[in-house]
Amino acid sequence: MKPQRTPFRHPLNLYLMMWTVFTLSTIAPQALHAKTPPAITCESNCLCVSGFEIGDCEASPSNVTLLSESALGNILNNTLINACVNVYGKLVIDENFTFSHCTIIMDPASSIEVNPNVKLTIKSQSVLHGCEYMWRGINLPGQARLEIDSSTVRDAHYAIRALHFSRIKLTASTFDANYIGVYIPPPTPPNVQNIVFRLNGSPNDIKDNYFGFLSAYLSPYSGQSPHPGSSP
Repeated sequence: MKPQRTPFRHPLNLYLMMWTVFTLSTIAPQALHAKTPPAITCESNCLCVSGFEIGDCEASPSNVTLLSESALGNILNNTLINACVNVYGKLVIDENFTFSHCTIIMDPASSIEVNPNVKLTIKSQSVLHGCEYMWRGINLPGQARLEIDSSTVRDAHYAIRALHFSRIKLTASTFDANYIGVYIPPPTPPNVQNIVFRLNGSPNDIKDNYFGFLSAYLSPYSGQSPHPGSSP
């Protein structure tokens, strides 16, 4: 049976606390695979047959690559269509960019970070996923914008982690086998997190999404904490 999409209002492991922590959690009871994370991150089973490689697979997962200085820096209209991308380390989105009908394969412990006042759009059946091991997720450190439409984000530690005045729009998308779907950590007093879950002023800017498990967790990346299988 095809899984029913879960509206945003569905109480699926939803935690809303006084300090405006907002978490959509997708913690599963199943046991993790007993694997030892690799010493280096190159995964030959997960390479695009043809496409783009961002970052250095031999470097540390914390190694930073700016999108504007990568192979994607000269894409027409800053929109990549119907392509495959391998991401190693941290990809920093430093200019507005769109992935449309793309497959984005995230290396173990890799991540995507969106700079302030920059918008990342993922749409048209794009899929972000790990391979054998989990990846960190998409980080919005402050005043960043993220729009995900009709796409899938899978296998992340924190699929979306948002801070200070970030703007998020999620529609008709699937968040599968992530430790946490959307996470807003508690602020350091006396600051208050102010996260806007809309881009266009519509009350329907988060709707028709699925948060849950269509597949099992991948194995955790080296040093991952909290460990999947525990509470957030």
